[in-house]
Amino acid sequence: MILINGYRSGSTNNGGAIYNTGNNLNIVNSTFENNSVLVTSAHTGGGAIYNYGSNLIISGYNVFINNLASTRGAVANSGENFTINGFNIFMNNSVNSVVGAIWNNESFFSLNGFNNFTDNYAGQYGGAIYLGYNNTLRNILINGSNNFVNNSALALGGAIMNVRGINFVINGSINSFTTLEIILVMVLHYKTKMGLIF
Repeated sequence: MILINGYRSGSTNNGGAIYNTGNNLNIVNSTFENNSVLVTSAHTGGGAIYNYGSNLIISGYNVFINNLASTRGAVANSGENFTINGFNIFMNNSVNSVVGAIWNNESFFSLNGFNNFTDNYAGQYGGAIYLGYNNTLRNILINGSNNFVNNSALALGGAIMNVRGINFVINGSINSFTTLEIILVMVLHYKTKMGLIF
């Protein structure tokens, strides 16, 4: 599946290419390029994908490049499990406020396989990944091999911003070829199991 140049605007729109609610969503071997959602509300977003209230799995070989949103990154997920497997590239995705590439809210999050996050930008927090938990504390697992290169945020969390995840566990490796910033706010348990941060 290749989705290029999708566009949504307005105060209630989400997901420049895909908006999903209530049904499990599986993304396999797909390219999302130059999709955008430019909104006026702080509660919308997802330049390429917005998933709400259902499980989201990204697997196979996937590319997310040049997706733009006012807020909540190239991929936005809220409410259920979010799992990333396979080989994935997140490059040059940008938002005006929170998170350049991946925004995950109130959901279990697992990052597996081999993932490249390069040149993603957020105007506030989480240049590559933002994990936010307001009411329900969930586990966060970072597995596999993950490269973070030149991701940036004007405020905090150039690579990863995690707010109130109950367990933040690194089993795999996080490699950075530039300055790597991981911010953990009110995290109850943080540990690495044979995990490496370079």
